Amino acid sequence: MELWPLIFLRQLHVTELTLDRPQIDLLQSAAGGWNFSSLGGKSAAAAKPTAPPSEGFNLSVKLVEIANGRLTFAAQNGKAQTRVLENVNVELDGFSANARFPFKLTAKLAGGGDVQLNGTAGPINSANAVQTPAKVTVKLSGFNLAAAGVEHSTGLAGLLSIDGDASSNGNAVSLNGRLKAEQLKLAGNGSPVREPVEFDFALGHDLRKRAGVLRRGEIHIGGAPANLTGSCAAQGESTAVNMNLAGQEMPLPQLANMLPVFGVVLPAGSSFQGGTANAKLSFAGPVEALAINGTLGLSNTHLTRLGFQNVDDREAGRH
Repeated sequence: MELWPLIFLRQLHVTELTLDRPQIDLLQSAAGGWNFSSLGGKSAAAAKPTAPPSEGFNLSVKLVEIANGRLTFAAQNGKAQTRVLENVNVELDGFSANARFPFKLTAKLAGGGDVQLNGTAGPINSANAVQTPAKVTVKLSGFNLAAAGVEHSTGLAGLLSIDGDASSNGNAVSLNGRLKAEQLKLAGNGSPVREPVEFDFALGHDLRKRAGVLRRGEIHIGGAPANLTGSCAAQGESTAVNMNLAGQEMPLPQLANMLPVFGVVLPAGSSFQGGTANAKLSFAGPVEALAINGTLGLSNTHLTRLGFQNVDDREAGRH
């Protein structure tokens, strides 16, 4: 550290600070607060300083590094599954609690996958560190849903990748980007889809209310587009959703590739030839017990089996 500012200005200027192989537990209460929320805050005794604020003690560090760390995310006294980041490496360049500073993070997800964050954050919100403003680019690759135990009871499985940008003003977070799912499976008795599913999205999340709004959601299954919008909110240790899915004139043969994902299997050797599908569905309730309602219409298609036409229905499957 630099001695001159420390002795004469009561300012601590650290040139470098390294944390080697730290194990850090980040705990969230039932109300949504985190155990690091008060990081950088003042104690009750410090709330009434005897010296003028200008004589306070400031901290700045030219370089802060976390090497080979382990981050654990868990709920206090809760049953929600613990999430773990391994091989965490963080670099803060020119850190100051009272100014914006650049940072980057790389880590591996327990169960499979890599995450990269690059951006800026600060100044630190002394009342609640969670509400510190930030802008960051997010890259997630190879996230294995099944290995990570995400909503295990629903049968969700697949490999996820995300490429997006996030920003926080301290009260709300905005996230925009593209999600790509490979080998996706959405039911316990389903089988993975052969083609990747891509999802372009714009999501807003209120940090205080722990609720989010999906402002834009475009699902691409080959050439079969559909729109998904709605909201979600924390509900105890679960998440409640209220979503609407709408798709018009979606090419049926490509859409049919998604049927096994839900555990729906056509007769052996059967396939849809031509035609389109129209869907208007709603999803409501906790994610582990969703209620799905709506209509699905098939037009101008026929079902063939081993090269023979069996069905020619211009408006089939409406329910």
